[in-house]
Amino acid sequence: LLHDKFIHLERWCAYLETEYKKSINRDAWLLLLDFARTADASMANIDLDNSAWPIVIDEFVEHFRAS
Repeated sequence: LLHDKFIHLERWCAYLETEYKKSINRDAWLLLLDFARTADASMANIDLDNSAWPIVIDEFVEHFRAS
């Protein structure tokens, strides 16, 4: 479903399986498509200090940037 819309889909799934390992709340699932459309390839355009993304998305961005 998101394969052609979310360039980070494989990394997102790997992050959830290996790092996050918690259930994902409805808010996060509802905002995932918006995030997928917003995030550029380097996620440099995601401002964690002034954004309202769910925690799982914030932590994914931090993990992505650290790797």
